[in-house]
Amino acid sequence: MCPTLLTSTMKKLHLALLLAIFTTQLGWSQFTVSGTITTEEGEPVSGVLVAVDLQNGIIALTDNNGYYQVVLPAGSDAVIAPFNNMDHLNGVSTFDILITWNHFTGVQLLDSPYKIIAADVNNDAAVTASDTSGMRQLMLGIVPTFPNNTSWRFVDASFAFPNPADPFATAFPETININNLSGDVTDLDFVAIKVGDVNSTAFLTLTPIRLICPKSQATSILTKTKAAPKPRAIRPSKTGRWWRLVRAATFTATRTPMVITLSSCRLAPTMCRWCRQTGFGQHV
Repeated sequence: MCPTLLTSTMKKLHLALLLAIFTTQLGWSQFTVSGTITTEEGEPVSGVLVAVDLQNGIIALTDNNGYYQVVLPAGSDAVIAPFNNMDHLNGVSTFDILITWNHFTGVQLLDSPYKIIAADVNNDAAVTASDTSGMRQLMLGIVPTFPNNTSWRFVDASFAFPNPADPFATAFPETININNLSGDVTDLDFVAIKVGDVNSTAFLTLTPIRLICPKSQATSILTKTKAAPKPRAIRPSKTGRWWRLVRAATFTATRTPMVITLSSCRLAPTMCRWCRQTGFGQHV
């Protein structure tokens, strides 16, 4: 091989190698994003859906240790957003009503900002008699959910409340932002708050159940499609009474379909108030 051709070939190989390294560092590198979700007492909460990048279908579920982990490309921007809106009755009892009432009347104040947030079941940034009324209506079956709130709320664990006695005085972060990801990020932790449960008695293993409509025997699922679907509902009886199973949840294109199921009530079907009212329910 002539020297000129050899020199030219070596230069091309050198440039190709540099381009490969540069491309890998900028676009093909992937990094791990992880954290844990626990109660304020440090108890892990499993089965929490953690949305990281819904546009690209990147989500995770917390395991038995409350741990979640996803892998994102270098340079990613993402919003870590835990979510669970099932089983509003979990952990809510007459004792919670009494404790909330005592806080409202000043007899005995709640001793943590997380408990105060839990007591605010109507999500109006205050603990009032309306919150005790909302708990009572839920327990009596008058309403299936807290009308203006989710079943669980999640606060960035690194956030320090300026005034713990009034957590609503300033906005508290319920998501964590990631900008221009350039390395592994750990300890993106959240404190889980079960709305309505101010004495910390809620079950923390949020394992899924599957509900089946008795009329069509069709499993209640939401599958990711190319066009974001509208929230679905099932009519369990001829009376027209219906329960929205997937609320305000839309997902865009993804390679693999994903099944969305309801969170567990952790009771036998005959004991579950939701199952009794709807007339159907199959635990899996």
